[in-house]
Amino acid sequence: MFIRTQVFKNAARVFFSLIFLASVTLTANAQAASARDVVVVLPFENTSSQPEYNWVGESFADALSELLNVPGLAVVSSDERGMAYQRLRLPLTV
Repeated sequence: MFIRTQVFKNAARVFFSLIFLASVTLTANAQAASARDVVVVLPFENTSSQPEYNWVGESFADALSELLNVPGLAVVSSDERGMAYQRLRLPLTV
């Protein structure tokens, strides 16, 4: 009788351990599938004191945003960034 009870307890432990591991794995997979990293690429500042190069900062930021646009990574566009700056009442330049 003792051996049968011990075997049943061990089987129950293994069963509940497997159920626990399966639930943890499923939860982690669900979180990984729904989670996305968000990136905001800020424009580069022209420190050359030559105003004809002002366009480079925003152009590089746009090009970098396009390169970062891969599955699993959300890239905030320059328009969305501008709207967020306005909503937060932040200056467009630092």
